[in-house]
Amino acid sequence: MAKPAQARRFGPVLRSLAAFWGVVAVAAIGLGGVLHNLGPLPHDGEAHVPTPQAAAHAAAIEPSHPAPPAAPAPVPPPAETPTIPPPALARFPEPGAPIADPDPALLEASTAFEGQFLPRIGADGTPPSRRYAAGRAPAETRPRIAILMADIGPAAQASEDAIRGLPAPVSFAVPPYGVRAPHLLDLARARGHELFAVVPMEPSNYPLNDPGPNAQFTFAAPAANARNLEWALSRFTGYAGVTAVLGRMHGERFANATELHAAVLEEFARRGLLYLDPRPGAAPPRSPRLPPFRAVDLVVDAPAVRNEVDERLGQLERRARETGSAIGLAEGPSPMVIDRIAAWANALPVRGYALVPVSALIAP
Repeated sequence: MAKPAQARRFGPVLRSLAAFWGVVAVAAIGLGGVLHNLGPLPHDGEAHVPTPQAAAHAAAIEPSHPAPPAAPAPVPPPAETPTIPPPALARFPEPGAPIADPDPALLEASTAFEGQFLPRIGADGTPPSRRYAAGRAPAETRPRIAILMADIGPAAQASEDAIRGLPAPVSFAVPPYGVRAPHLLDLARARGHELFAVVPMEPSNYPLNDPGPNAQFTFAAPAANARNLEWALSRFTGYAGVTAVLGRMHGERFANATELHAAVLEEFARRGLLYLDPRPGAAPPRSPRLPPFRAVDLVVDAPAVRNEVDERLGQLERRARETGSAIGLAEGPSPMVIDRIAAWANALPVRGYALVPVSALIAP
């Protein structure tokens, strides 16, 4: 009869223990399911890769946090297109400013005469006619007059008197024969006088009038004339243009052979030079490739008599007043001619005229 009493005493306790272990068993079963879904624990150093089920479960219990948008990749600045400037021609210097020294960029070696150089257009498009032009006012409204003084160089003292005694706008022509004093050309540039090279050409009344052995002749072979032309152009450097005056000879017969004359002028154009025709009022030959061209209007010292020179200088003024400009040619630097031109030039501004270099009146 004791066993039933003991059962009644410990029955509630046993039932409580059974209920507890039942709860533990249920929790263990639930925890096992969770662990089964999460998969095995990662080993040391091994990244944990969740299973698809774990990922879905995590998504269900974790709030969604979208990743911030990626910063846009920097856009490189557009590449600058290099700008190639057009041929930049230097501005003309001020009136009276020194002429530029010979520029190696505007020279090429002569193939026929060793150690000599020929003019050429620079790589940037600058022609000798611009580089070695004398200074001028940028906008001159008065009638303009220019003077070319020829035969500078052979007679040293007379040449120096002209360089020092004449105003800077007076231009000088230098013959190829007898250039024995290069320092005179340096002095002329330093005092603002632009230079023209002389290319001798067959004159009227040849051979009584002799332009020398290196002239352009109507009867010569083309190769001989080409060599003579290269010789004349290589006697000195740093000149803006070319003319044919040689004393009283102006190359009349050669200029009348229009095809020959045009071929020589085309060579001047190719080298970037001006051309001043010493024949008063001459017209250029027909050619699409001529250099900037103009003829003189009159010769001021033919004859070289004081009153005649003064009269011709007055004619230049009248010509400039009627047409806007005029060019006079003086064939040689005699003391009287230098004196008359200097006195006349000093009074020009008072009479309402402007003295300018020859290059200013030969339009490109």
